[in-house]
Amino acid sequence: DGDRFDDEELYLTGRAAPIADAELLKRVAAATGDDPATGELFELSVERAMHKQRVGGLRYTTWRAGGG
Repeated sequence: DGDRFDDEELYLTGRAAPIADAELLKRVAAATGDDPATGELFELSVERAMHKQRVGGLRYTTWRAGGG
């Protein structure tokens, strides 16, 4: 019969670099309800992504930077 449940997963890989921009940190903190005094910002350059979906069957979708 197979699995009797539906789920989704997302997997990302890449490089994270810190961002030192006080104004951007304040805006992000305000949007997320966080305290800018205790937060840090990072930019993730996504190199690969994979999405797994199991709704009536198993399906994977992958993406790689540069299309490779």
